[in-house]
Amino acid sequence: MLIGLTGAAGAGKDTAADILESAGWARCAFADALRGEVIYAYRVDPRTLNRRDTKEQPIPALAIARASNASWRHHCTEQGLDAHAPRSARWTLQQWGEWRRGIKPDHWVRPVLAWVQMQRLYAAGVGVQVVTDVRPANEAEALRALGGLIVRVHRLDNTTRLADDTAQHASEQYLQICADADVHNDSTRDALASELLRVLEQLASATTPPEQPA
Repeated sequence: MLIGLTGAAGAGKDTAADILESAGWARCAFADALRGEVIYAYRVDPRTLNRRDTKEQPIPALAIARASNASWRHHCTEQGLDAHAPRSARWTLQQWGEWRRGIKPDHWVRPVLAWVQMQRLYAAGVGVQVVTDVRPANEAEALRALGGLIVRVHRLDNTTRLADDTAQHASEQYLQICADADVHNDSTRDALASELLRVLEQLASATTPPEQPA
């Protein structure tokens, strides 16, 4: 089984993936390659991009002028952006991701598809895979083409609030993706694990062809 997780920032997609990974699922993210490119361009500690408590805060280390990629700097200059203004990790990841997709729409899709296929061919015993961060529609479509299913994670008490310059970005419009199932993360980690199990059993039942009579 291959599933992709979608949902709002702070809904619990990574926690859900942690639970599945601890149960033996192979794990990947569309943003793995994105983070790698930004880390290389800005020479920042990976934690700069991953820490939830600072991800929304603009910092000087992510000012556009600090990036080593001249094409990225030129792109931002053409957009009339201040190259020396501090930028948040989320803003940088969003804008870098969109820039790459503008050049090649499947730029972030191809590494994940290669990972899925590699797992299926060579990772003995790994029959379950989770992609943790489905956002644009083409990511969902790519997983579906491989037989994947999309699961949306909801959290009623989600306190994550995005800045005005990131909240309306296309990568945050997750409700536009049609999900095959919904998981509610409204209590404890154990409750989320039980909810995941329920949904996965439901999906497995729906996708398993009925037995043919002898």
